[in-house]
Amino acid sequence: DTWFSSALWPFSTLGWPEATPDLARYYPTTVLVTGFDILFFWIARMIMMGLHFMHDVPFREVYITGLVRDAAGQKMSKTRGNVIDPLALIERHGADALRFTMAAMATPGSDLPLAEDRMLGYRAFANKLWNAARFVLLNLGEAPAGAELPALPDPGRRSLPDRWILSRLFRMEGTVESSLREFRFDEMANAIYRFLWHEYCDWYLEMSKPGVLSGGRDAASTRAVLVNVLERVLRLLHPIMPFITEEIWQKLPHRGETIALAPYPVSEPAWLDEASERDVSLLMEVVTRVRNLRAELNIDPGRRLRLLYHTSDRVIADTLAGSEAIVMALARLDGMVPVDRLDREGACVRAVVAGCDLAVPLSGIVDLDGERRRLQREIDKLSREEEGHAKKLANADFLSKARPEIIDKERRIALELQEKIARLARTLQSLR
Repeated sequence: DTWFSSALWPFSTLGWPEATPDLARYYPTTVLVTGFDILFFWIARMIMMGLHFMHDVPFREVYITGLVRDAAGQKMSKTRGNVIDPLALIERHGADALRFTMAAMATPGSDLPLAEDRMLGYRAFANKLWNAARFVLLNLGEAPAGAELPALPDPGRRSLPDRWILSRLFRMEGTVESSLREFRFDEMANAIYRFLWHEYCDWYLEMSKPGVLSGGRDAASTRAVLVNVLERVLRLLHPIMPFITEEIWQKLPHRGETIALAPYPVSEPAWLDEASERDVSLLMEVVTRVRNLRAELNIDPGRRLRLLYHTSDRVIADTLAGSEAIVMALARLDGMVPVDRLDREGACVRAVVAGCDLAVPLSGIVDLDGERRRLQREIDKLSREEEGHAKKLANADFLSKARPEIIDKERRIALELQEKIARLARTLQSLR
């Protein structure tokens, strides 16, 4: 039996058959991580040997991983010539990007098709983290040796974006905690990815810039939130991306020699702030809608626009009025004006967000007749493309013979086209 010595591994490595201190401390262990292909060869034998010689099972839980396959889902084989050298991947993309890719794809019950395009995305994630840290360090200034993180501002002094990002951090940390308990490393990795990229970098950093760069009285409070949130994310991310997180952590004010020995973050329920999440969600929706209108009408991204808005909701009105500087900075506006009615404002492009009507005056900005013709041509072109995909999806022969992933791709493309056509049609209608 070639697996005989491997079956003794859980206790023979600890000094067995002698009654060593290591054996008393570390046997039985808690978790074993393994692939499903050696459950009988190794796992079952370790359990039997443990019960026989140690009178106890060697571990309480077994986490079964999928097999790492090539991009086409084939098992790696020297005969096929599809073996992927991890050292070559590390050389091209970095060890952290490779580790994050493996964690993000570790869906229970599934093998891991290792594709380099996914790794490119996670290398970009590492770059995003690095650039965010550079922005924070630039605004934090040089910290003296042994300096600790600045304390978070008191709740009453936190700005709306500060309260929002701490609330979102609380929710993300809750997801990470539950994911680790359930061995859902994919959910853990993706929760940190979404938070850092889409919430911290895309929105919070941008919302914080007006206050930080102005040097106002709240700038120090915002800088404290910026660095505290980043430092907690580094500790959350460290088990998956140990190298870049250690490098950045050493540059931040910190306590201790290494991030590896720093306490793992535990979510802070006091940070939950549903009102701030609702208010910032509104601001994000307004900014996104203005950006979309700008893109759909081919308006120069650098050109400042004027935004008119109408709402009968007092909470929405107060939120927009109180966050005018943030919306103007993120949507590149030179004015933001509440009005009683939008139908008296002349040529405008209009949009609707939850509880609020928006309008951007276009006089002197675009050729309205030309823009209507361009939008109609684009709608006609996309409609022809969508019709082709719809015909394919209605073809029983195609549905019976095509691979599931090809059918899913066709459905996804058709849905994206339908959404884009509807969005352009709304923009065209608002120009009539």
